Amino acid sequence: MADNSGLKIGVEGKMEFKKALADINLSFKELGSFISGSSLLNVKSSLLINYKLTTPDLAELLIVVAIIAVLVAISIPIFNSQLEKSREAVDAANIRAEYAEMMSDVLTGTATGTYVVNLKQETEDWQGTDLKTGLEENMTLSGTPKKNGTATLAYDSTKTGKAAVTVTFS
Repeated sequence: MADNSGLKIGVEGKMEFKKALADINLSFKELGSFISGSSLLNVKSSLLINYKLTTPDLAELLIVVAIIAVLVAISIPIFNSQLEKSREAVDAANIRAEYAEMMSDVLTGTATGTYVVNLKQETEDWQGTDLKTGLEENMTLSGTPKKNGTATLAYDSTKTGKAAVTVTFS
């Protein structure tokens, strides 16, 4: 008896399955006797016997260490410059936040005069122009940022626009 997919079920299907397994076993036995009787097995075993693992020589290790040293020497200045750019981005964000606080105080009439931001950057001036340009859109910059310096924000009510706010770096 067969089901819809053509597979035989019941006793007849069980007998065909056993016959197929017997055929597969016979094929593997024939294949095994062919390989063991041929020279393929001898070649394979001789390759395994003659192959031995060797440890790296001192010269090879020194070459690897030299390559790593060169990669580190290249990456350290790049890392340091990116670290300084991130410090400058923090400074610019802090100046913008202080500007927002100052303008809020000006609008509510509670302005206290000057606002000071402690700078985090460790080199003189801006390393990139994007941050400086972004700050100059809303305020007038005076001087250049100094290592661990300050930025003082002042509001002049007699002026309008970006001229009303001056950032002095010291």
